[in-house]
Amino acid sequence: MRCGYSNVEYEVNLSKGPVGDVRCGLVWMQTEELLDDLSRFNAGIIEGQPLTQPLIPPVRPLRLA
Repeated sequence: MRCGYSNVEYEVNLSKGPVGDVRCGLVWMQTEELLDDLSRFNAGIIEGQPLTQPLIPPVRPLRLA
């Protein structure tokens, strides 16, 4: 799940942690994009209007072999 982030780095591996080895992904976005996203979200809260569309269009999930 991307949770609105526009970039995903797959195959981030965390080794020898308290719960063992964990395979995951890192989600991120550029600072300007993040601030714009937050501004649009806050504008909806201030106006009392719930968001009716996602801020970033959904993408197809990556199929891992």
